Amino acid sequence: MTYGQSPEAFAQMYHMPVEEAKEYVDSWWREFTQLKEWTEYEQNQALKLGYVLSPFGHKRRFKLITNDNIGDVRREAVNFKPQNIAAWLTIESLCDLVDYGVNVVATVHDSIVADVPEQSVGEVARIMRQVMISQPIKQLGWTDIPFEVDISVGPNWGTLTDYELELEEVVA
Repeated sequence: MTYGQSPEAFAQMYHMPVEEAKEYVDSWWREFTQLKEWTEYEQNQALKLGYVLSPFGHKRRFKLITNDNIGDVRREAVNFKPQNIAAWLTIESLCDLVDYGVNVVATVHDSIVADVPEQSVGEVARIMRQVMISQPIKQLGWTDIPFEVDISVGPNWGTLTDYELELEEVVA
């Protein structure tokens, strides 16, 4: 909903009548009023200033706003901050992990892929989890938003399975 999906698009995606979709969208915004206010603020900033700004000072500029692209501008303005924050926290995590000697081989969106010897999986998983959950505090001072880290292991991307850290492995 925060990306500006219309009741018509929602109805089509979930195979329901438009009126039912409209009620769902409306109820969602009634439930999450602060998110609605934030969404409207971000959209208005993009239209008024021609850009939106991340907490890191990164700008998403909108050089040309027309009647034809205003819906896209609104969606991109709202999408920018969560994506930018996730990307930046991932990059900072990656840098810290390399400093720890973790063999990072790729990033996929907000995931980090590492090549780890089987006997080191527990230790590296613990390091990766700690590094990643600490970034919002380290980079932005955010202590009131929980950031979760899911860890999966496997010999290749297609065979990954969830990995649960033992309680004694988790460093707070």
